[in-house]
Amino acid sequence: MRQTIVPTNEFNKELFSDLLKKVKGQDKIVVFSKNCGVSPAFMGKYLNCTFEKPPAIGTIQRISTYTELFGITFEMLAKAAGYSEIDIEATKNNTSLFGSERSFDAIIMSALSRKGFEWKFIPIKDATSSANFLISLDMNYLDQWGFMYYWAFDNFQYSKRGTIIDPTEKIFNKLLFSSFPENSKMSIVTNSEELFQRLIHYKPKMLAMYLSVILIDVRDSIVLDEVYLETALSNDNNWLTKYTLK
Repeated sequence: MRQTIVPTNEFNKELFSDLLKKVKGQDKIVVFSKNCGVSPAFMGKYLNCTFEKPPAIGTIQRISTYTELFGITFEMLAKAAGYSEIDIEATKNNTSLFGSERSFDAIIMSALSRKGFEWKFIPIKDATSSANFLISLDMNYLDQWGFMYYWAFDNFQYSKRGTIIDPTEKIFNKLLFSSFPENSKMSIVTNSEELFQRLIHYKPKMLAMYLSVILIDVRDSIVLDEVYLETALSNDNNWLTKYTLK
């Protein structure tokens, strides 16, 4: 059984509310709370500063999977709730907690090994910030392979100030302004069937890179599917079959 993490500092409910309101904008609370993965009643208490007890740190991490799209990070919310730096880092490093990057890393590394790829980890500080995980390959055709992680709910919808936002625009804009060497591939990795289905129907032909979308199952730690998208580079079927995790 996992030990409960208790805040060591005072809960700044006004700051916590302000951070949430920056993301909520003019959205209805029903829409905003759904995007954050909590109930409207639960969210309303924190928006109105009527709840004296801070949310559990796992709940904050779940909320932050949506708020981070608009610049309000897990760390910002957790600090406002009174959690220490140590507890915040421990939560980020705990693969059993909701939305941890490490669960994505483990699935990707396992799939790479299963497919027999010989690869080396590239520190993100030495490469584009678009990737959460970046590797080099000891193969003739593909030099680098990056992975972008998008944790989401199966029934999610992104909304901002009363309008529905298609998350694909944010994803592809991030890729458009990324700097990648030739003979590189980027894979968008998600646990959301809905996001996966949205992405695979796009044809971002302005991107000069090989691009795929990977659907994973976090509970079973497996890659469920991988689909290549049409970009400015031609997709050769023999090549695609060789460089895939499915």
